[in-house]
Amino acid sequence: MVDRPPGALRRVLGRPVFWLIVVALLLIALHRPLLRGAGGVLVVDEPWHDGRHLVVLPVVDGDRWYEVAVRWRNEHAEGTILLVEPYPNRLVEHGLLPSFVEIARERLTQRDVPVEAIVTVAGEARGSWSAASQLSQWLKDNPDARLDILAARFRSRYERHVLDQVLTGGQAERVRVHALPNSEFDESDWWRKRAAVKDVVGEHLRLAYAYLAGNGESDQPYWDVDQYEAKLRESQP
Repeated sequence: MVDRPPGALRRVLGRPVFWLIVVALLLIALHRPLLRGAGGVLVVDEPWHDGRHLVVLPVVDGDRWYEVAVRWRNEHAEGTILLVEPYPNRLVEHGLLPSFVEIARERLTQRDVPVEAIVTVAGEARGSWSAASQLSQWLKDNPDARLDILAARFRSRYERHVLDQVLTGGQAERVRVHALPNSEFDESDWWRKRAAVKDVVGEHLRLAYAYLAGNGESDQPYWDVDQYEAKLRESQP
C-alpha cells in the first residue's frame, strides 16, 4: 500500500467538508444516546419520603396524576393530599368553570379518597414560582412536615430548580420531586412523537430562562372587562 503524502493528508484534514462528514457520522452513530440525554436531563425522580404529604401543583397537566395520587393514598392510609390553589382566571371568577381545586377534589373523592385527606394550600399560584412560595409558607406553619411533589415528567427538573431557589432555611431538603410516568412517551423515545418534541424543546427553553433570568411570572392582577375599559378611558386624551 502506498502511503498518502503528508501534504495531501493535511489538505484533506484542512477541508471543512471533511469535518462536516465526520460530525455527521458521529451524530448518526450517537443520535440515540444524545437524544436520550436531552430528555433525561429534564427528569428528576427522587426517593420518596415517609408518605405523610403528597403535593399536587396546579401546573400538572392531564389526568395522569390522579392515578398516582390515588395509589399513593391507598398505600398510605394516614397520608394527606395537598392541592396548591391557583390564581383564578376570569371564567372561574364568574362561576362559569370550576376551579382546579374543585375539579381535583371531586375526582379524588370519586376514586374513594376521603374528603378529610384532601387539603388546600391557600394562595393564588400563577405558576411554579408562586406555588413554591405557597409551599414555603405551608412548611413554615408545619415545621416537622416533609413533602413529596408530583411533577410533569419533563418539567420535573424545572420544578426542582424553582423549589431550590424559593424555599429557605433547609426547607428544600424536606421536599422531594417525583416525575409522573407517561404511557405515551418518556426520555427513551420522546423524539418519535411530535407532541413530545414540542414538550422537550419547550421545557429546555423554560429551564434555561429560569437559570438565566429567574422568576418570569407576572404579579400584576388580571383585569376584567370593566377594568380594561376604565384603563382605556384613562389613557385617552
